[in-house]
Order: sequence, then C-alpha cells, then structure tokens
Amino acid sequence: MKLILSLVLVIGSLVGIAVCFTSDIVADSSMAFLNGMDLSVKFGIFFIAVFLGGLSLLFSRDTI
Repeated sequence: MKLILSLVLVIGSLVGIAVCFTSDIVADSSMAFLNGMDLSVKFGIFFIAVFLGGLSLLFSRDTI
C-alpha cells in the first residue's frame, strides 16, 4: 500500500510539475487579491514538495 501511494505521489507530481512550468495558470476570482494572480510558480513549488515527499515515503524504512 505504501508503494502504491508513493508511486501515485511521484507520478502525479511529475505531471503537475510539467503542467505548471509549461503553462500559464492565472486565477479568475471575485476576490480582489486573487484576481489575475499568476499561480504557475506557486503550484510548481507545491508539486516539487509533493514529489520530494513521495520520494521520501518510497525510500523510507517501515519500522512497524
């Protein structure tokens, strides 16, 4: 189960990183501080963190 979860995290984050850094994601919101905000870099950093978390889960030892 741990292997499946970590592989889903790693593969999903690689797809997310590819989408975020090759496209332009802009928020269209009724809230003034979000309207027009470029979210590509923020989502890219999030997916990098998910990728590292998936790798650490994949290579961690199960002590239970």
